[in-house]
Amino acid sequence: MPNIKNISTSGKFPQPQQRFDHTDVDVEVPLPTSQGHRYLFTVIDCSTHWPEAIPMETAISASCTSDRGSTSTSQLWTSLTNIQGITQHQTTAYNPAANGIG
Repeated sequence: MPNIKNISTSGKFPQPQQRFDHTDVDVEVPLPTSQGHRYLFTVIDCSTHWPEAIPMETAISASCTSDRGSTSTSQLWTSLTNIQGITQHQTTAYNPAANGIG
């Protein structure tokens, strides 16, 4: 088996011109259980370096709600959610209130 090394891509991404042009996301697994949560979903805005960390009980959601943007309707996204057994729910286009949060 070949020796595979991680190669840093530092410096290969252009600096984002505005907030949330580029984000880094990751799921940190597994962590010591705290209040029933064992996983941590992290998001960092590459422009402002604003971090968000969301504790999760499981690494994979049972369902996901998103808008009808090209990312959430792409073949890649559909394939990933199907492989993981995630049920997709899509809101009405241009209607953020339809996601049930607000």
